[in-house]
Amino acid sequence: MIIAYTKRTARNLSDMFAKREIKKTYVAIVKEKFPSSTITLDERIDKKDALSFATSIAHNHNKSLLEINIKTGRKHQIKKH
Repeated sequence: MIIAYTKRTARNLSDMFAKREIKKTYVAIVKEKFPSSTITLDERIDKKDALSFATSIAHNHNKSLLEINIKTGRKHQIKKH
């Protein structure tokens, strides 16, 4: 989580996100055992290209902990993929 305490910092961070200079990584828990390799998810969202990568970090019984990296940033992309 990133918090900007000044308007200048917020502007700079916004510019960095727009230029894709900051890498965003998400963590999710899903039901079932996820494959051990990285999975590419490229289903279109709202008729636009969308690209995500999901990698299993750990699993326990019927749940898996995933690291997810998105390359496009569509609305609700992680949830839809």
